[in-house]
Amino acid sequence: MLAPGQCQPTLIEKLTLAPRIVPGVGFDAAAKVRSWLDQWARYDLPQPHWHLGPVSVDAHLQGTGIGTRLMNEYCARVDATRANGYLETDKPTNVTFYEKFGFETIASAAVLDTPNWFMKRSAR
Repeated sequence: MLAPGQCQPTLIEKLTLAPRIVPGVGFDAAAKVRSWLDQWARYDLPQPHWHLGPVSVDAHLQGTGIGTRLMNEYCARVDATRANGYLETDKPTNVTFYEKFGFETIASAAVLDTPNWFMKRSAR
């Protein structure tokens, strides 16, 4: 969960991070990561928002209420600041899950050939 104004890395942060990524994964993989993050940044909300994710619950623990508790806590914190909530997902089942918490799909696009949904929850 990133506070308003903190979900997009600054130019300095990008320049600092790049030399650390390339040796670990190689130039091609680093280029894909950059493409992925650049595409996500295009859909980032222009107004202040709390950004959630990426986040997941281990497959063997799904259906036990962990995700619901996590989302209830996230929404409560967002509501306490009267800010918007924002997240991305690449799973259709997650879209339905997030809708239960008041999120609406504001855009969808393929990111690295994978469907992605960009979702917003208005301040309450």
